[in-house]
Amino acid sequence: MTENSDKHISESSSRAFTAGLLVLRNLNILVVIFGIFLLGFIWLSLWYKIQDERQLEIDAAIKQTDNFARAFEEYTLRTVRSADQAVMLLKSI
Repeated sequence: MTENSDKHISESSSRAFTAGLLVLRNLNILVVIFGIFLLGFIWLSLWYKIQDERQLEIDAAIKQTDNFARAFEEYTLRTVRSADQAVMLLKSI
């Protein structure tokens, strides 16, 4: 009787061990899937952040270029007016 019950306990513990390994394997698979998902999320977040910063830099460069163009236009107009005044002065003499 003890030999039969020992065999039954051995089979039962073997099944429990196998079931434990199966759960552990499933857990490992879930951890790997979660890790892949997390890496993908981090990469997408980084890509979005880079695109956002790139667009901000482009907008700032356009604004700065516009300001430079406006300043150059004002400087050019002032220079032309000064030259015009000088010509008018020389013409009146």
